[in-house]
Amino acid sequence: MCDVASRHATFYTETVTFLVENCLFKVRESQFEAESIVFRDMLQFLLPTGEGDEEGGKRDDNPVHLMGIKKNEFEQLLNVLLHRTYGKCQKVPSDIGIVQWTSILKLANIWRFDDIREVALDNLKCRMSLAEQVALGAAYNLNFESWSLPAIHELVRRQEPITFEEGQRMGLDITLKLAYVRERVICQTTDGFGRRRTHSEKRDFTRILRQTF
Repeated sequence: MCDVASRHATFYTETVTFLVENCLFKVRESQFEAESIVFRDMLQFLLPTGEGDEEGGKRDDNPVHLMGIKKNEFEQLLNVLLHRTYGKCQKVPSDIGIVQWTSILKLANIWRFDDIREVALDNLKCRMSLAEQVALGAAYNLNFESWSLPAIHELVRRQEPITFEEGQRMGLDITLKLAYVRERVICQTTDGFGRRRTHSEKRDFTRILRQTF
């Protein structure tokens, strides 16, 4: 009788099969457990509960169904997740655009991929306009001090007015608050004849922004 072979502690990888929009994805289980506290708990919950039961996600006919998730969004998340694991210096592909990074941010928020969330935010910040950054902060309830405030501050300090397109993107409530602050800035930086006393782009309006927003 042959001895039963043992599994290597490091180089024997368990996989999990997900079903997303009628498409099966088979990926390394350890990546999801290491990066996401939500998946770590979910995959532990799927362990067999008794003799004869089988763990979910181990076969194509018994996948883990990710309800309400779009296939292309999941593909973008996997693209970054796998590249971070195997890519040189954990760099991510440079050809991912705003739409793709927003999808990645959405899923990272849902499933608590905290490190990938920060990667997504870093990449979005360097690609987005100020108005887009403000809109994203409102949509995903991002930290006001670290994300939204710097962008709003720059919009207040700049000489150019808020455009119609920027207002549409940010929404009525944020645009009206910005207009209110900018009116106060104009009053503070001009004299009674409309002549500028100080350059608004050099002043700090953090206090009034915190009071208004």
